Amino acid sequence: MLPDSRWHRTKTRHPTYINLTYIEKKRFTRNQRNQNQYSLREITMDEFMAAAIAEAEQGLQEGGIPIGSVLVRHGQIIGRGHNQRVQRGSPILHAEIDCLANAGRIGRYDDTVLYSTLMPCYLCAGAVVQFGIKKVIAGESQTFAGAREFMEAHGVEVIDLNLERCQQLMRDFIAQYPQLWFEDIGKLTSKEA
Repeated sequence: MLPDSRWHRTKTRHPTYINLTYIEKKRFTRNQRNQNQYSLREITMDEFMAAAIAEAEQGLQEGGIPIGSVLVRHGQIIGRGHNQRVQRGSPILHAEIDCLANAGRIGRYDDTVLYSTLMPCYLCAGAVVQFGIKKVIAGESQTFAGAREFMEAHGVEVIDLNLERCQQLMRDFIAQYPQLWFEDIGKLTSKEA
């Protein structure tokens, strides 16, 4: 259980919704209904998105970029990761790549769901498509649009939860470390490098 008092579990048969305010629940339900996808009750994002957020927070505590990811199969987390570009000096060690590497060789991926606190970039979306992951659930895409269209064009179901907690993590980081963020997304100019 996470320390934030808004994170809770219920004993009903409905899924638990972690860190969603009433307004976020209404907005999410309305957006999904408009897109003919899922109602809020049909998506369980409780411990999985909470675990991805915990990974993002761990990355931030290590001095890195606060993006976290978990890979889920049959209701169990089988891989966890967070962006470690800064910590390990690797240009490609994004959260989703770290998560997949930590999951190890699992054979097939078509029965897995990838949760990420931020919409995956083209690098990570390429891994999603390459391994045949059928569903990606992103915490947000306001601070970075990512490669949603690319994944959807390749048959991946993409759900954007538009969570305020995920947005705030990124907004705070970008405001404090803009150069690290622009390096991460490949937007540094030669003058800044």
